[in-house]
Amino acid sequence: MLKFLLKGVRRLPIEFGDLEKPRTPNSFLMAPEGVCHKAVPDAGSPAFPVPVETLREVFKVVALSHPRVEALPENLPENFPESLPDNPPGEVPLQDEYVQYSKGIGFPDTITVRFLPAGEGGSTLAVFSRAHYGIRDFGVNRNRVLLWIEELRNRLKA
Repeated sequence: MLKFLLKGVRRLPIEFGDLEKPRTPNSFLMAPEGVCHKAVPDAGSPAFPVPVETLREVFKVVALSHPRVEALPENLPENFPESLPDNPPGEVPLQDEYVQYSKGIGFPDTITVRFLPAGEGGSTLAVFSRAHYGIRDFGVNRNRVLLWIEELRNRLKA
């Protein structure tokens, strides 16, 4: 019953250029330089020697391989491209959202990922992972993003 009630989180579209991090220490932002104009990322993003589409596909495999993770197709940017002002006109950004529910009670954390071109044929990503309930997350969002990036690196090496 409680898990059902907690699923009713209102998730607004994320535009990394205008993102303002919450004042509470229950989020983690990783982004390449120049992507976030208002928020200071907690970490820089690595570049990957693969096309953006490949990075997106492999990231999805990594994310969904973890327990209690679901993709949130209703929050895909193609459903609201006008809300992403820094996107070139007529072009749908490669941005996905996932939710991971905590063990036990089922508190939802939302993970928004934007996939970006980087260099010649390469790519990078911006990731914003955040809790919707409580004030502290005890490093859960940070650890999740760093783990998923490490797994992404490992899968792209193979």
